[in-house]
Amino acid sequence: MEPIGPAGTLDPAAIARAAALNVTAPLMLADALIAATTGVQDRRILHVSSGAARNAYPGWSVYCATKAALDHHARAVAEDARPGLRIESLAPG
Repeated sequence: MEPIGPAGTLDPAAIARAAALNVTAPLMLADALIAATTGVQDRRILHVSSGAARNAYPGWSVYCATKAALDHHARAVAEDARPGLRIESLAPG
């Protein structure tokens, strides 16, 4: 969940790490899976989201934004209507 703190006080490197871990890696993995399984009839991707994707919390702007990105990615990929692909972003908490 790092970095935590009000906007304007966060370490840029920590923001980049959070974006890489919570957004870049899942999007790259999802894309690679989709590309590698073309023609497979039952493909499933589950993004692990958070309530923070849907509700803003003080000091959690980066975490909230990265989890919201996963939610929106899943919705957009679902709109692509790729055959045999199901994708969802689920907030388990």
